[in-house]
Order: sequence, then structure tokens, then C-alpha cells
Amino acid sequence: MPWAWVQEWGPVNSAHCHILFYVPPSLAPLFRSRPKLWAHMIIAKRGGCYAAGTTDCQKIRCSDHPDLYPDAYRAALAFKVHYMLKCAPAELEAVLGMTARGPEPWGQSCPVYGKRLGVWQGWQNWSDDGRDWLD
Repeated sequence: MPWAWVQEWGPVNSAHCHILFYVPPSLAPLFRSRPKLWAHMIIAKRGGCYAAGTTDCQKIRCSDHPDLYPDAYRAALAFKVHYMLKCAPAELEAVLGMTARGPEPWGQSCPVYGKRLGVWQGWQNWSDDGRDWLD
């Protein structure tokens, strides 16, 4: 399962992270409730109490049928990735061809202690039906 995450800290949401998973459309109904359950389990294991509204799980637009609407799906995916990278250096936005792909300008900053981001390194070799999930 390809994935990526970024860690942020802000004055409104405090410490939080954004996680992007690729879930095949056939598994989406089974996966939908899992992130909240995982959050409950992880927090309880560490002696904490889950706060309502902590987990926000969203599907990317057109992800049910990415093959029917490939341009719309890729645009929606690029929008999410762009948002996740808003703390990347501003000059990198143009280099990666991500200019104007999302709602937030790049080059923002926030204090992070420890690792800021991670990705599954095998994504370059992954395909669902012979096509790459993100070109």
C-alpha cells in the first residue's frame, strides 16, 4: 500500500500529521472506518484518551473510478500532495511542477521535533493494473 505522511505543528491544531494512503477502490468500504479505530488503539495503548474529531478521513475525488476520470483524479491527488508539502521550500514548488496545484503557498514553516515526513519507497514499482497510480 503506497503511503506518505507529513508532520506539522500549528497554533490552531497543535501537533498533527497528514497521511495519504492508496487504497484500491475494492477495499475502500472496508478501510473507511479503520483510521479512527487505529487512532483509538494507539492512544489507549499509551494511556491516553481519544479526543472526538481527531481523525478526519477523506476520499480523494474520483478515486472510486480513477480509470474513468484520470485527469480529475490526478488533479485531486496533486491538490492533496501540494497541501501536504506546504512547508516545503517555496522555490521547490516550481521545480517539481506543483505551482498553483493547491490552496496553500509553499514556504510556510512550523516547528517539528523529530522526523517531518516519510514515504513508502516501493511506490515506483507498484501498479494495480499495469499502470502507475501516479505518473
